[in-house]
Amino acid sequence: MNRDVHARCVKLSLKGKEKAKFIEHVHRDDHVEHIKRHACHYFLELVNNDFPTTDGVLCAGQHEFDFTFTLPEYIPASFYFHEKHHADKPYAVVKYTLKAEIEGTGMAYKQTLIIREKPVPFVVG
Repeated sequence: MNRDVHARCVKLSLKGKEKAKFIEHVHRDDHVEHIKRHACHYFLELVNNDFPTTDGVLCAGQHEFDFTFTLPEYIPASFYFHEKHHADKPYAVVKYTLKAEIEGTGMAYKQTLIIREKPVPFVVG
């Protein structure tokens, strides 16, 4: 930041979202019905404790905040599918976003995270 900002705190959040869009082709007696389907669902939302500012001011400059999020074991890995060359252009995504927000200012930064599946134990013999 290049200037001081009046703010109560900096808030960190991590969200997991799944989204899909496709066309379902339903065969009726004498025709095919094309039904557009789409869905969006947030399945994970973790909020880290607020990082308070000093006297309600976040000073100009670069800031670092130590934080951790413990991810649940059940969450799916990141995923992206988009078939641009198919007439229906199906689309599916599982996406994770980390957001740092300076409360009360409208200032925020988002970063997409790649989450991989937990490795499966490999046993020989």
